[in-house]
Amino acid sequence: MKLLDFDRMPYVNNDVYLELAKLDYNNCQAVHYKEWEEEIQRWYMESELEGFGLSKKSLLFAYFVAAASIFEPERSLERLAWTKTAALLRTLKSHSKDEETRSTFVDKFNKYINGGDYSNRWLNKNQREEKLLGVLLTTLNQLGLQMFMHHDQENSRYLNQMLEPSFSQMKHWQSWLSSWHDEGNISEREAELLVQIINLTTGYWPEELQFNPQYQKLLEVTNRVCTSLRNCQSNKAHTSINNRQIESEMRELVQLVLQNSPNSLHSNIKNSFLMVAKSFYYEAYCDSETIYSHIDKVLFQKVN
Repeated sequence: MKLLDFDRMPYVNNDVYLELAKLDYNNCQAVHYKEWEEEIQRWYMESELEGFGLSKKSLLFAYFVAAASIFEPERSLERLAWTKTAALLRTLKSHSKDEETRSTFVDKFNKYINGGDYSNRWLNKNQREEKLLGVLLTTLNQLGLQMFMHHDQENSRYLNQMLEPSFSQMKHWQSWLSSWHDEGNISEREAELLVQIINLTTGYWPEELQFNPQYQKLLEVTNRVCTSLRNCQSNKAHTSINNRQIESEMRELVQLVLQNSPNSLHSNIKNSFLMVAKSFYYEAYCDSETIYSHIDKVLFQKVN
């Protein structure tokens, strides 16, 4: 009996595969375009983030990075969480630059977290800082509800986290805000927050990871390389020394992500670190003209 009967195999050539690839790409692009139009831009307008200094161009870049990294249509929630987290980080860093403003914002966030009153009713929306805090809290609550609806609602542990509300998500933000309060915009934990929100969105719980030595090592290396990349971008200092340091740190991160051991983390968790680091690398080494050319082609130009 023949293992393969080539005479009976359908004739498939490269043109067929090419047309299927184009169709798949355009379908995926349509999903991303709908997310951008109906989810991200609506949130941006309702939150009035332009008034806090976040341009639509910056928002589009945040979404592009998330969509290029997590492109599968069924992973919409991860893209939305990444985009909104990155956009809020950028807004806070541009709006609250002085120490007094940061301190006030962080104190009020901690009051919300620790006080147990999750209604937002105590916020004075006529004060800019409290209005921005309201945007952050509302967004986290909405994302928490989406996470809850996306995952198994019978999982009591997850239910408790999402109903208090989105407690784990807010704890990650509280940790970043504490670092931002002390260090200002040079805080080294922006990448850490993005990674943790992405992992939380996919259903990996922080209490299962925070004491894992491999996870902590990945956090440390990712924070280090992303800080180097952000400094390189800010100072426009693409020197050979800086480049060698960054390449060395990226190599270390890739090795950590690819290595396997009996108690190794799930590949999805490890890959989230590399995705975030690559997004920082891309922003640091590509000029604006190149970036927005990529955005136009990937998000808005159909493949014919």
